[in-house]
Amino acid sequence: MRYIILTIILLTSLFSNPLWLKQSSNQQYIGGVGIVNDISQKRIALMQARAELLENIKVHISSTLNINRTLYSNGDYKSDISRSLTQKAEGYLKNSFKKDSFIDKDGRYYVWVVIEK
Repeated sequence: MRYIILTIILLTSLFSNPLWLKQSSNQQYIGGVGIVNDISQKRIALMQARAELLENIKVHISSTLNINRTLYSNGDYKSDISRSLTQKAEGYLKNSFKKDSFIDKDGRYYVWVVIEK
């Protein structure tokens, strides 16, 4: 009986998703999660996780607002307004490391890459 209960607990923990899948950062770490459909693509998952981590750390946002006004001789004017917003994350991740990984029941591979706060 004790072995059956232990087996049930073990199987439940194997198929439950880790908390970091829902929240990649916590009080101790800033993190990012990478996901691939096949475990043979671990390197791609690591690259995705590092990219997400970088976005969580440093995001450059640039905004441009252009207003062009044409003044006519009769005093009327015409305004053309355009706006663009660009978001970019780039940088070097020093001291980042793979904290954990997980394979779900469908075979998808998840990796959690973090840096300490």
